[in-house]
Amino acid sequence: MPRTFREAIQLTRRLGIAYLWIDALCIVQDDKDDWAREAMRMADIYSCSYLTLAAAHAASGHDGLLPTHPYFTSRQLVSQTGGAYHVLSRAVLPKRQYADATLPEEELPLFSRGWVCQETALSPRTLICGRDEVAWACRQSWERQYGREIEVKHGRMAVSGSSISFKSLAYYARLQAEERLDIRLQSQLQGAWKSMVTAYTSMAFTKEDDRPAALAGIVSVFQDAWGADSYLAGLWKRHAVYKASEDDMQGLLHHLAWYSDTHRDPSGSSSTSLNAMATQQPPTWSWLSHRGRVQFVPAQHLRETTRVCEAFCEPSSAQMSLIEVRGGRLVLSGPAVWGEYVPGQDTATRPQALTRGEIVFGLFSEIGMSGPLNIPERSFDDSFKSALVLDRTGSLGHGTGAPAVQVLCLSLFLYEFLNGSVAKHAMILKPSAAQGFFERVGLAKVCIKNGSQDPFAGAPDMDATIV
Repeated sequence: MPRTFREAIQLTRRLGIAYLWIDALCIVQDDKDDWAREAMRMADIYSCSYLTLAAAHAASGHDGLLPTHPYFTSRQLVSQTGGAYHVLSRAVLPKRQYADATLPEEELPLFSRGWVCQETALSPRTLICGRDEVAWACRQSWERQYGREIEVKHGRMAVSGSSISFKSLAYYARLQAEERLDIRLQSQLQGAWKSMVTAYTSMAFTKEDDRPAALAGIVSVFQDAWGADSYLAGLWKRHAVYKASEDDMQGLLHHLAWYSDTHRDPSGSSSTSLNAMATQQPPTWSWLSHRGRVQFVPAQHLRETTRVCEAFCEPSSAQMSLIEVRGGRLVLSGPAVWGEYVPGQDTATRPQALTRGEIVFGLFSEIGMSGPLNIPERSFDDSFKSALVLDRTGSLGHGTGAPAVQVLCLSLFLYEFLNGSVAKHAMILKPSAAQGFFERVGLAKVCIKNGSQDPFAGAPDMDATIV
């Protein structure tokens, strides 16, 4: 039996707990049917557990669970009166950030794995076993063995901009299901989900097809809060800005405003589409179709310009709806204009930019890659610049001299500044191989200063079917 399993059994016995569940033993390996059944039970297994043991420092099941380098030193000292005594001492440990993207993976490789995301969120208590100490994580705090609180504010497992911690996601989702959250906490829960997606897409998978399944447990908990039919391949139809009596499908628009945050995925390869790599084919409008870290445009103070007419996904079966995605269709109706994407020279100095280039609308407006996608705080500062981020490298061609590509820019939101300037976020689409359909290729922000011409002005609403 691997050392990690032996030590987990020994620790469980010392804690006086009768049962231990080990994924590698309790799920039949290489049995797809058993794997599918167990994947759908992850919410119950982890959220109903008494304690989760995390062998955070172990690269494999043979590396052990408990710390291997305690760094204790025994010393003999003599007091002023001549008496001799022994003391145990140790070096002060460096201030670490558990589950942080900057922490070397060789120290805590467990937290680089995608499956750990929901396991950490669902477990009410987790004992994190590092190389030289243990740490404690629960819904109230993250504490280190040697007296310093774990810093997770900026880490992979963090939920930024919200009072809802990563460990409290499932708890607050259940409160939402019981209608016990006010509108402020409902909005924070939406933001917490998006922060979790950013953390999740920063992690690596041995099998790319596991990406939907590794969220199935936490998704099932959120379905109780937001509706069983509200989940669509990583996105939700519900949003806190809508009352239950209103059109819930319109809330999907706020989850569609995701964008690639890096030109490289967690495995080190260039950011690309999963469709060419995996047997599953998530729709291009879902972040599950993208390999690499994603972020969302903040929803505060944005006014919608597009209506969601239809949205659905195609699982292989009803039972597999959370763990397999075979395709989907999204119909949006809103102001849209055609433009030309003009590829530019690739750059390695701007990691957030996949490809340099611009979209030209006639002769009067263009989207370059010079600004951030988020709305600036002031419309007159240097950050009030248009921006374009493609979902993957080379999706519209790249390199100087590459031919221009016709794209459709569909306005999703606008933000109006007090000085009359406007910023609009638009989904960038290209015609699909199937006639009459489009594929998403990126997200853009068009900044229109007061008095400047708006490329969307007078544009008729268009129904775009995106696959």
